[in-house]
Amino acid sequence: AALDGVAFERLTSRTVSSRSALLRALAEVRRRGLSTVDSGTVGGVLSVAAPIMDSNGRAIAAITIGGPTARLTERLASLQAIVADGAEQV
Repeated sequence: AALDGVAFERLTSRTVSSRSALLRALAEVRRRGLSTVDSGTVGGVLSVAAPIMDSNGRAIAAITIGGPTARLTERLASLQAIVADGAEQV
């Protein structure tokens, strides 16, 4: 399937570095409707993303915001709402 042959590389201590961890993370994203990652690829960088869905309910794109963890953490809840609302409006 899509993940066959994918090599997972740990870039930080928070990197999703296995197929099972990725599947768990994707299940959580589906449940919540958005993704929040702190230092997953680059240490000290926080990002929030939400899927943009087509008329059939399939994800066809995404909207995201990211920046320094130290600056975004205290505003995380409002950023999550902004990203989720933005994805719905597209």
